Amino acid sequence: RGKQSIDMEFHLKATDSSHVFNYTLVYVINGKPSPRNYTLKVVDKEKGLFVVDENNGIILDAKYVNNTLYSVFEVQGSLLITTERFFDDYMIFEIVVMGKDNKKTTLATEDNTEVISYPISTTQTAKLIKQ
Repeated sequence: RGKQSIDMEFHLKATDSSHVFNYTLVYVINGKPSPRNYTLKVVDKEKGLFVVDENNGIILDAKYVNNTLYSVFEVQGSLLITTERFFDDYMIFEIVVMGKDNKKTTLATEDNTEVISYPISTTQTAKLIKQ
């Protein structure tokens, strides 16, 4: 329903373990910070396998490849894809949302392969500059 701008921060914090990282996403809404605390845990570094612990019982699988952390998950009938791309002095944070109820199913004419697509309903993109 249009475009909206919200201030956002990303804070990465060191821990005592080389396999655990704490980070906080802060959304500033109406001048008030709204922090969300997460723990990123290495499952298999060589394969790029991680989990994101939302510290509330929710644990999401994540894949790290080419300086990008990817997660795909479902919440209340919506599929979400998150990407966090890391560069030397900034990062790009993106969320793409699509409703599962809006799926479209088609069949390939050659072999009847079923393909399901999900129209995107919402995107969130932020460029966060290192300070």
